[in-house]
Amino acid sequence: MTYSNVSLVDLIRAGELRVNSHLSCTLPRNTGVCTGILNSDGTITFGIGGRSAPFSLNEFVRTIFGYGPNGWKTVRDEHGMTLYQVR
Repeated sequence: MTYSNVSLVDLIRAGELRVNSHLSCTLPRNTGVCTGILNSDGTITFGIGGRSAPFSLNEFVRTIFGYGPNGWKTVRDEHGMTLYQVR
C-alpha cells in the first residue's frame, strides 16, 4: 500500500490505532487542544456546541481550523505521534 491508499480504517484493522482512542490537534497559534474520539468506521467524534458529531479526518481538521491543513500531519494519536508518522 502507498500512503495515498491508507485510511484510518486500514490503520485500525492493522492495529496501529485503537477504536475509542483519543485523537487531538493543537489549535492555531497554540490557543488550546481539541480532542476527538476515533470511531470504528474511521470517523472522529467531538463535541460542537454541546452535541457530538462524527467527521472524516479532513472534515474534522477543516471544522477545527476553518481551513484545510493536512490532517495526517496535524492530528495526533493518543501517544502524541502524528497520523502521518503512524501510517
